[in-house]
Amino acid sequence: MAFIPLIGGAFAGAGGVLSAVGLATSVYGGIQSAKAAEQQGKDARAMSEYNARVEENKARQLESKSIYDQRRQADLANRKKSSMLASMGESGADLSVGAPLMVQAKQAAEFDLENLVIGYEGQTEAGAARNQATLDRLQGSISESQGRSRAKARYIGTGSSLLTGLGTIYGK
Repeated sequence: MAFIPLIGGAFAGAGGVLSAVGLATSVYGGIQSAKAAEQQGKDARAMSEYNARVEENKARQLESKSIYDQRRQADLANRKKSSMLASMGESGADLSVGAPLMVQAKQAAEFDLENLVIGYEGQTEAGAARNQATLDRLQGSISESQGRSRAKARYIGTGSSLLTGLGTIYGK
């Protein structure tokens, strides 16, 4: 309570009151600015987290589509193999030796390769989406840290302004 008379004495007169009001306004503005900087960092992190979840969902969808496409391709390949065997059988060729056997083996290898490529592409795209999710999360962490750092800097600046302002008022 002994501090209150000191403040009252320091702010005596119209100039002292105006200085005190200006200082209080400046301090309040600095505190609000610091809070806003911190909130901005938190908001950026929340947005990055949302984007990361979107990318993870995209990765799961790409994997599911890849599995579906592989199954579809395998069914189509089986139908084509059966059709090819039927055509060869109608021609009277011996399917267990020679050129007909080579054609069957080559066609089966091509179908298998096509199926593997579909799976590989799906996994590659899903991996890219997961990598983007990780990058989004890292960016969110960085943004939040930057917001905290800006808030600290503004609090320090506000404290410095407060001390300077008090020194100026008391120095009169």
